[in-house]
Amino acid sequence: VVTNSFHGLIFAVLYCRPMAVFTRKQAVCKINDLLALMGMKQFGLTTEGEEYQEIDYDEVHERIGEARKRSLDFLRMELELL
Repeated sequence: VVTNSFHGLIFAVLYCRPMAVFTRKQAVCKINDLLALMGMKQFGLTTEGEEYQEIDYDEVHERIGEARKRSLDFLRMELELL
């Protein structure tokens, strides 16, 4: 998958597809933030001449799981305050 879309990045990761991301002005922050969260910063801002790197999707999905757990813990804590 070659994309400049935040949603394209999400679908590539969900379906464990090889990918490269070109950022665009409207989505640069959220794309870079998501790549950082998943430990995939090296896949952003791809330039001509770079070689494809294998993506360890097991590690990526583990990081996503950890972030999901932190989010759910936060929501549970906030709901207990009600």
